[in-house]
Amino acid sequence: MIKEVYDDIINLTLSIKSSIKKERNLLINNNLSINIAVDNIQKIITKFKQYLEEYSCLKNNPIIDILNKYNDDLLHIINEDNKDNVLIVLDNITGSLLDKVQENIIVNNDILSLTLIVKNEAFYIKEWIEFHRMIGVTHFYIYDNESSDDLYKKLSSYISQGIVTYTYWPTKGVYSTRLEAQLAAYNDSLYKYKYDTKYMGFIDVDEFIVPVNRKNIIEVIDDIFYRYENCGGIGINWRVYGSSYNEKKIDGLVVENYKYRAYDNYDLNKHIKTICNPRVTIAFNIEPHSAIYREPFYCVSENGKRIESCFFKNSTCNKIRINHYYIKSREDCIEKCRRKNGKHINEEYIQEFFTRIDKDCNKVYDPIMEKYIDELKKRCDLI
Repeated sequence: MIKEVYDDIINLTLSIKSSIKKERNLLINNNLSINIAVDNIQKIITKFKQYLEEYSCLKNNPIIDILNKYNDDLLHIINEDNKDNVLIVLDNITGSLLDKVQENIIVNNDILSLTLIVKNEAFYIKEWIEFHRMIGVTHFYIYDNESSDDLYKKLSSYISQGIVTYTYWPTKGVYSTRLEAQLAAYNDSLYKYKYDTKYMGFIDVDEFIVPVNRKNIIEVIDDIFYRYENCGGIGINWRVYGSSYNEKKIDGLVVENYKYRAYDNYDLNKHIKTICNPRVTIAFNIEPHSAIYREPFYCVSENGKRIESCFFKNSTCNKIRINHYYIKSREDCIEKCRRKNGKHINEEYIQEFFTRIDKDCNKVYDPIMEKYIDELKKRCDLI
């Protein structure tokens, strides 16, 4: 849980303690009967429990069981009709409540987390994770869409270190399409973890968020959110990369092997992906590029311009961008199309698709990722 939300809960806990003490004092002074005092306190505790469950997404946290036990203790003692015994229970509640909350609600330091749904991309997942860790991402919510390439094994060390939260997320028998499964995964992450991270990004494994002039992405994101008061999310434009003239799948880093991209005004570069404040974000509804926000918040560009859809044509990408390694080599592109479409894919269509994209996406040599390569190779055990 992020510190801002944790602090709110602590302040609410102190207020709850104060309310219970007031009821206790009324009982001591005979201004309330035992039944009314206990009933009032049970309502206070129940309301607090509902807040933690529904607002703070703590349904499975041990503090909920503790609050239930407090109410059970009050229910049992009320039948004794003994004020002294009731006061003992109340003193136990007020004496232990804050400690119990502090013990069971842990503050973490996640400023930026990324949510990803992935299928059979184990070959590329380590580079993607390690690059984003280098630029300041601290946690990853990874939804496995029926991978058969040992993805879980590849992620196991990250899972055990608490860097990755892994969820198996099938399409078959649950969702009608992969898009429906993707939107559902995004919304699941948004709901479950919105109080665990300050910012949450939603991208794919072939997309790399790049701080253009800074080393750490958090500095860029903080600056945009603080500069524009109603910023609920940042729409980050693509810079789409081609094959760099590679026909075959090659070993090594994606960011080193593919250095040629399209011109800035290339049509696909109008697409955005989103980093949002998850606490003001309602859902991903129609497509995975942009979200719906509660009033008065909305999505902005790096320059504070309002973005109304999944496209933004006026982005300069001077502060932040997404390198989208859309096709990679011809062999990679063919594998990707088959993964998405299964046996029904038209082989002639794949070749046409690759050629059409590639002819526009090898126009600009772009060395922006070179500064990361040596460190990234070490992290990926390539040196």
